[in-house]
Parts: sequence; C-alpha cells; structure tokens
Amino acid sequence: MKNRYPLCRKGLHSLRTRLQTGSVLYIVSRICSILMRYGFTSRRFGELLYDFIALLRRYGVKPTLPVTASVLKRHPHMFQSVQSLGAEFAIHGYRHVDYTLLTPEEIAEHLHQAENIFRKYNISYSGYRFPYLRSDASRIDQLALQGFQWDSSEAISWNSLDPRKFDKREWKLYQRILQTYNASDADTSFALPFIRKGLVEIPVSVPDDDILIERLGLNDDELMKKIWEKMIRRIRERGELLVLQVHPERFRMYRHALEHLLILAKNWNDGWFATLDEICTWWKERHTFRFDVRKISNNRYRISAFCTDRATIEILNGSRERVIPSQNADRTSKGKEWEMKCSKKPVIGIDPKTPAEVAHFIKSEGYAYEITEYPEECAVFLKECNQFTITDRHHLLRSIAKVQTPLIRFMRWPDRMKYGLSITGDIDGVDLWDFWGRFHG
Repeated sequence: MKNRYPLCRKGLHSLRTRLQTGSVLYIVSRICSILMRYGFTSRRFGELLYDFIALLRRYGVKPTLPVTASVLKRHPHMFQSVQSLGAEFAIHGYRHVDYTLLTPEEIAEHLHQAENIFRKYNISYSGYRFPYLRSDASRIDQLALQGFQWDSSEAISWNSLDPRKFDKREWKLYQRILQTYNASDADTSFALPFIRKGLVEIPVSVPDDDILIERLGLNDDELMKKIWEKMIRRIRERGELLVLQVHPERFRMYRHALEHLLILAKNWNDGWFATLDEICTWWKERHTFRFDVRKISNNRYRISAFCTDRATIEILNGSRERVIPSQNADRTSKGKEWEMKCSKKPVIGIDPKTPAEVAHFIKSEGYAYEITEYPEECAVFLKECNQFTITDRHHLLRSIAKVQTPLIRFMRWPDRMKYGLSITGDIDGVDLWDFWGRFHG
C-alpha cells in the first residue's frame, strides 16, 4: 500500500461502526472470546479448522472458505494443506475492513493485492465475499468488472428465532446486526442465485454462528439445532438454497448443531450439497437452457429441450406422449424431444409491453415462455404491468401453481435434487496478530 495511514484510519472507523452494534458488555465479551479462541501462533485455529473439515468430509461435503488475503499471506502452508483436502477458497477482502468505506480506486487496489497473494501461493479462487457482508450494487459490479465469477455477500434473514427466548438487549443487538448486513426478509425474498452483469450473486442465510453465539450469547446446543433445522426445512419446502455462513474458530460451539443439520439433509437424500463455485457453474449452465415449442397439428405440440444431461425437466398437468430419438447429438439427446397433446401451447405468454425483468424472472424459474400478442394461444398469459415487485414475483408463482393446463419447465437444481445446501467457513484471522493487522496499516 502506498499510504498505510488512511487504511489504518478506515480500519479503526470500521471497528467503531462494528462496536456500535454491541453494548459495553458485548465488547468485553468479544475481546475475551478472541483471546480464548486465538493464540499467538496458528496452532489452536489450525486444530479447529481441520476438525471442521473432517466433520464435513464425513458427510461428503466440501466447504467454501472465504479467506482474507492478508491472512493467507501470513499462513500460506495451512491453506495449501486445506486445499489439498478438497476445500474450495474465495477471496474475503485484502484486509477484513468495511469496504463500503473505501473508494472505488481503493477497492480496485485491494482486489489487485488480494488476487496477487492468492496466485502467488497457488490458492484457487473464482468468487468473493465482502467482510461483514457489507457491500452494495456498485461494489458488486466492480467485482464483475474485475473478472470474479460469483459473490456471496447479500444476506437473507430467516425468521427462525423466537424473541421470547432472548432478553430485550440481546434482541436489539440482533436487529442492529441485521441492519448492518442489510439483510432481506426470507418471507418476501428468494434464497436463490441470480445473475447480475455476468456475475452470479449467491445469497447467504442468517442467523449464522456470529449472530447466535456472539450477538445473542447462545450456548444451548438444542436451541441452535432447532434454529438451523427450521431454516433448512423451510428451504427444502420452498426448493431454494441454504448457504450457511460459519466461522471455524467457533467450531466446537456449533459442531452439534451443524452435524444435526447435515444428518437431516443426508437422511432426506433430496438435496444438492455443493460448493459456491459449483453453484455458480450450474446457475450459468442452467441460464443457457431453452425450450422450442412448435404446433404440429390441432392440440398437438412438439417440444425440444436444449439443455445438458444434468437438467431435470418438469411437465405440469401433462405427460410426454411420444419421445423422439435424437437426430443431432449437439442439440438434443434421447428423451429431450417429445410430443404432447394439449389444448394450448404449454408456455407462459408475456405481453410485449411488459417490463423485461418479468421475462428474466420467468426464465430464471425455468419456464418455457414467449413474448406474444396472442394470449389465447398460451397456457398462461402475463398482461402488461408498470412494475414487478418482489411481492408480484411471489404472487405470480402462486398463480402459476394453480394453472390446470400443461406447462413445462427446467427445475432449479441438477440431477433431480429438490433444494441446495452449501457450507461456507469465513476465515478473517488465524492468530492474534491477524486481528492487530486489521487496524494497523
């Protein structure tokens, strides 16, 4: 860095902002917890990290580990060893500071420094997570321009906590941290990836271990199990994605809750366990899928699905009557071209005057659609509208679910999986010196 002092001042400003989300008691407790979980060497953290990896490996799960580049620089051999065990890495800032306080030029310099460090030590990465989950649209756009494939900094809050279990002070702290995360409400949002300027945004779900253990002072294994179980049950019911953010230094405090969640998912056997890189790759792959629907006679249509073999095609209110063998291996394969008998084209028609975001949403949900001025030909027709809010999206999906005529779509997840699950372990410090490094430029 050319000038170390501005970074130092921003680090201290970030610290002050962070401390505003806690009381004096919380601040003292936080300092004590840091002293207990970190040593002057990396040994203590290393033991926790390897135990964390070992538990996930037992259930066939590979974690994504967003790591602060300055920490990687100080402990490269640890992360090289963990990478050899199959863990995936992402960049978690150059330093663990609030990037909303930095200028675009400073962020660009940080990204450049961080990428150089990851490359120097041969640590693979393709994604990013902002420290403290603090970001905004312009900063995420900057990641896309820098060539990152995905970001996982947007938070979704699941109403899995019972306010009666916590005192007013603790609940107030919880509300403050949700505000610093700028978390969306799961009741009105979708816990699903979305593509923005070529970059895949993968929302992370809260409450995480930091909120439960540090903010709310939770040390009840059974209650933590219930909180995360409620989250994954709702995710599974909605067919969405649970990206759980945890921190390896607290592993022994949430181990039983995490294992309980993994056991549930394994027993259900209908969830896709994936890293964030894998989710990004799938979402971009799925974005290229499309249907071609042609009328071949009265009440009869031929459908071609242009997709990979991992795609799951759902036919609502109908069935394939005649599967047509593939004539072109580059376009379709066996089972991806068929005929259907139905009174209307099994697609969602969209009025040409409807905002483009409507068609984008329908495509992201995998439905066959076309822009048309002939509503009578389509199974569903979306009329012109002036806006398309998150409430409208939920209402639209509920309306489509009630349709009685055939519709076709690509399901959200590969290989017939019902929902997605990813475990991410943020690493912003390995020893006490790493914490000092946050504020000393």
